[in-house]
Amino acid sequence: MKAPPAWSSIETDIRTVMALAVDVCRNMVGQRHPSGRGDAAAAALLGMETLHGVDGFIVEEIYHSFTRRPNRKFLAKIDIERTLFSDAARRCYDLVANKGPIEHIRYDDDRDDGLNWLRYFLSAIPDDSYGTGAFDYSDLKHNPDSNLRLLHDMTSAQLTLAEYVDDLTKADASWEEWRSTCVFTARDISLLGDVNIRTVRNVMGPNGNKPIRTETIDGKASRRPNLVWGNALDSIEWLAGRRGFQPGSLSPQWVDGRISAIGSLPALAAVPGVVAWINRTTTDELAAKLQWLPERVRSWTRGKDIYPEQAEAISAAAGLDGKAYASRIKSLLG
Repeated sequence: MKAPPAWSSIETDIRTVMALAVDVCRNMVGQRHPSGRGDAAAAALLGMETLHGVDGFIVEEIYHSFTRRPNRKFLAKIDIERTLFSDAARRCYDLVANKGPIEHIRYDDDRDDGLNWLRYFLSAIPDDSYGTGAFDYSDLKHNPDSNLRLLHDMTSAQLTLAEYVDDLTKADASWEEWRSTCVFTARDISLLGDVNIRTVRNVMGPNGNKPIRTETIDGKASRRPNLVWGNALDSIEWLAGRRGFQPGSLSPQWVDGRISAIGSLPALAAVPGVVAWINRTTTDELAAKLQWLPERVRSWTRGKDIYPEQAEAISAAAGLDGKAYASRIKSLLG
């Protein structure tokens, strides 16, 4: 996965956003209201005792002149500790910076308490410095490479992967109908593999003649790259061969504990591939272990040509309990 921005850089941008948002509140109340209400409210929101010495916009205090170098002395005065904004960003940062086992990710909680709040705060960032003409801050939320946007998108991609693994390993008979709820966009794939997004788009296509088969979102035209998603199995398989794909491990023993409850044959067939790919074993490497052709592995993981006598071999090659896997394959084949 692409390396996240440094936490110190994220903190600087959070403080900048706080200054922008507080300027809005201060302007609404009145910067120099006779009662001092605007300044008092702004100081309280920033965790400062007073705004003494700040005559204009607060955001203009955070940079030295027009060089756009952070005024670290003033920035340090803005207290973001224990704010929901900082807490949400930190939760996202810890997820993508400390890549623990995939099965330990609690994607619902991380979305509720981290990603969704971060998305909300990004949507609320003002674009400019309120008519001063000095600076435009729209990049903070619109530039995909900005610290906060990048953190948001990396978190989203990692949670999508974790959710897919969870759904796959507890799939019931209806899995084929609802599995598309976990979608991988070109942006997700590029971030997970630390690969240029143009490279990703070059290996995506709707006709099955490229490594990652695409499907449309809401029936919109597939030529629009922002309206398509990559088939999950194709995406993870392709990522396994990228040097930058470091999502965290997936424990075969944890997956073994779920095998007996999987009620979908296509999902069960995909499991050895997903375990191998996430643990950085490519299809070619898995095929070499089995002395199979790579296309045979791909066929199996897509739920085609499933033979019970081969189940133990492919699952054991991925590090799974071959006997338990073979038993479940036989059960679902009836």
